[in-house]
Amino acid sequence: MLKVVVAIKQILNPSGFTVNRRREKIFVNREEYIINPADLNALEMALRLKDEYDNMEVMALGLGPARVDDALREAIGRGADSGVLISDPALADLKTDTAGAARLIAAALKKIDDVGLVLCGTSALDSGAGELPGRLAEVLGWSLLAEVYKIDEVDDETVNVSQRAVRLEAGLPAILTVPRYANQPRYIYGVRAINAYHEGKVVTWGLEDLGLVPDDLEPLIRLGGRRFPPERALGTRLEGSLEEAVDSLVAQLKANELI
Repeated sequence: MLKVVVAIKQILNPSGFTVNRRREKIFVNREEYIINPADLNALEMALRLKDEYDNMEVMALGLGPARVDDALREAIGRGADSGVLISDPALADLKTDTAGAARLIAAALKKIDDVGLVLCGTSALDSGAGELPGRLAEVLGWSLLAEVYKIDEVDDETVNVSQRAVRLEAGLPAILTVPRYANQPRYIYGVRAINAYHEGKVVTWGLEDLGLVPDDLEPLIRLGGRRFPPERALGTRLEGSLEEAVDSLVAQLKANELI
């Protein structure tokens, strides 16, 4: 049995808040949480493997407060076999520290054991950082294949994937990142959504379950504050012939020490 773990992040629905640039504030009008869109594409890729191969087990793995259980139940309703929630009061400072999150998830993957593939969305819609897959591969020492459009073939030892222009092969275990345009996530049926809460298997692990203590998660990054970026300035229109426009552009680039 090949275990495929899909990393799931729960984020605020962007349609529920507004941005006031003048006051430099973000107002949450409706606190509604959804699965990060790219993670749904990663889940869909895992479920298609399950549809194709008989020896696949798909697990959804989430990190955060108790409400993340809803995201894992949704993943089960879409077709995942089970879910794992990493939740602990000591994790409050990990919101901006992807390195700590990677160490936690790596410990969970070792506890799950016999994991062959880990699928992640390329980046989260709320932060856009896209750091987790790379940091996770570094912690575990696993192969990382980015921007995977399709898994062509997988067995107990290797995986063959397609990117936009090339095909790659890597030994297992491996971590794959899946872009939002790789596939169309399947719909979740009402009965499946209900059964996910009645019959779905979601376990919750804290630091003690993973053999970790708070000192193991000392953050590498601390949030020093937030500020809005400056508004985009209007560009400069270059007049004259093509040669004159090129000369003017070169002069401006030199003046700004860009060339």
